[in-house]
Amino acid sequence: MGKLYFIFFYIAFANAIHSQDTKFYSEDELNHHAEFLEATAEKYKGNNEKAIQLFKKVLKRDENNHTAAYEIAKLHYEKEDLNEAIRYGKKALKSQSSNQWYLDLLAEANIKSQNFKEAATYLSSLKNLFSSERRYYEDLAYCHIQNQKSDEAIIVLTELEKTFGIDERNTKKKFDIYRAKDQQNKAEEELIKLSNAYPSNTRYLNNLASFYQRTDQTEKSNLTFEKILSIDPDDAKANLAMAAKLDSRDNGSTYLLSLKDILENPEISVDAKIKELIPHVESINKDQDPQLISAVDKSLNALRLSHPKSAKAYAITGDFYNRLENTEKSIEFYERTLDINDNIFSVWEQLLLSYNEQENFVALNEKSEKVIDLFPNQVMAYILNAKSLIGLNKKKEAQEILDEAKLIAGKKEDLLQQIEQLSNSIK
Repeated sequence: MGKLYFIFFYIAFANAIHSQDTKFYSEDELNHHAEFLEATAEKYKGNNEKAIQLFKKVLKRDENNHTAAYEIAKLHYEKEDLNEAIRYGKKALKSQSSNQWYLDLLAEANIKSQNFKEAATYLSSLKNLFSSERRYYEDLAYCHIQNQKSDEAIIVLTELEKTFGIDERNTKKKFDIYRAKDQQNKAEEELIKLSNAYPSNTRYLNNLASFYQRTDQTEKSNLTFEKILSIDPDDAKANLAMAAKLDSRDNGSTYLLSLKDILENPEISVDAKIKELIPHVESINKDQDPQLISAVDKSLNALRLSHPKSAKAYAITGDFYNRLENTEKSIEFYERTLDINDNIFSVWEQLLLSYNEQENFVALNEKSEKVIDLFPNQVMAYILNAKSLIGLNKKKEAQEILDEAKLIAGKKEDLLQQIEQLSNSIK
């Protein structure tokens, strides 16, 4: 293999000489070229340390050989020797101050060394020399931000925008800077500018509407959501937001009934619907207005019908019945949840607690053993399994399980306290 490298470079070198009939080389120059070719061959063979030494030999013979200096810099960069990479990169750049490769290497090495001030110098040159390459603008803005110079970053990103046009990626960067500086009006302007540039993009409008919601600009958010619905009447976020206007004027049951079409629409994501229903489920109890309980129940039924394969739809229904203290129904829906996805410990835990509430120790024992197999590091599974064994008057087995639970619990005081209380109850 080594011979092939030398044959290749010999041929290349010979062709270079013969292609210039009027050019003659001194013996010293021929030796110099041969050393460079030998160093290059070692680099391509993967003998980087040897290549570095040979390139240094070339550089010692001719300190202005910027190509050799660059090769040394690259090899040092590859082995994470950033100081040497920068040192030799500067030697290369000294002879060719506009060389893109040399500037690139120095910028990257300084960013990697977290010397952002120095990196910004090289990136500024790259941006000016090669203005059609977007990455130089972005990297320069990044360095300015790292140097706590957000105003300079904005200037560079604005230049980028003028050169390449308005787009989401650049807008987000400018928006984030303005938000960090608490310049809400400037942040708003960026979102408006993006949505105006792409007027049919409802996602950009939703981002603007969400910004208005977060900054308590209700009238502007409502107007933006109305604009979204004029473009896409089925937009989930906009429909939910407009329905929420009703919630502020009417009671909960009326509001939930207004969500009927949204909840029944399978095109709207289950997560968006659940996010809207969670506050109503979490506030429910058996003593509340029957009309409100019925409205929540109907809403959950619509959710399940539109997303019959969603474990989340059944899990939130189980929580609803759990809050109503309807243990039979909560067990039914937790089990249906686990039929779809049995890898959710929180649902298993609620199911086990429901069986414990019923004092159905046979079912609790059977299910808790399965949970221990599925989640061997969840201490509550062992505690509830021990409770089932105590309920079945298997105290010795219960103590063995509690001993295992204690080992797994580590230093978690709340769990250790529960384990100790159960242990004391069977002594």
